Amino acid sequence: MDGRPGPTIVACARLEHADGIVMGTAGARGLERAFFGSTAASVLRATGHPTMVVHGPDDPVRVVATSFARVFVACDDSEPADAACDFAIDLATQSGASLVFGTVLETGDLTDTSAMYGYDSEPLARDLRMAAIARLETLTRAAMARGVTASRAIVENTVVRATSENDDTSLAVIAAANEHGANLIVIGSHGRRGIRRLLPGSVAERVVSRGTLPTVVIRSAASSSTVRQNSSTFGGDDVAVETTSMAANHW
Repeated sequence: MDGRPGPTIVACARLEHADGIVMGTAGARGLERAFFGSTAASVLRATGHPTMVVHGPDDPVRVVATSFARVFVACDDSEPADAACDFAIDLATQSGASLVFGTVLETGDLTDTSAMYGYDSEPLARDLRMAAIARLETLTRAAMARGVTASRAIVENTVVRATSENDDTSLAVIAAANEHGANLIVIGSHGRRGIRRLLPGSVAERVVSRGTLPTVVIRSAASSSTVRQNSSTFGGDDVAVETTSMAANHW
């Protein structure tokens, strides 16, 4: 198929009725890495397929056949995160991987706001922690009920995001995944539309562009049943693998 790499890959996956997409990215740095016109970024924004992005010199074909032993699942209280958790549990059920369900609490922003308006942030922070623990416990129990080894991790981002360019949730997710020895990250993406879809800023995109671990991005556009069906994609047969166009299309 001819055309721009990103839309062409998405169209090819749809035409071939693929269950998922696996891509390589050259792992560029600096401005090249931040450029969101890349092939990988355009695919992530356009497709409803579960999409794995593999970094650096690793061969995507080899990586997709790898048995991932430990998977870090980024969780919040959104529909895309729910879909990512469902995907990860089914993937672990089939592959034997263990799961770490993790969430990021933006306590730095909370503390900054409370100081600005003169109130005690600790009661609200405590409530947020308790809600996060309850959600992660629910996910952990759901995984264990399926025979999956699972644990939870709460990461507190104490830096004020409004005053720094390098403190956002994506870096906390990447750090937590590395700290827990994960060799795969699963994260949901909100699948924005219109102008918002064209703007950089998605946490999932920044995890992909800044991290080094293979990352599966699950879109909210996928129904629960579709996501569960596609959890067998990585290690299965019906996968569209793109490896040739990345040399000129870095993150």
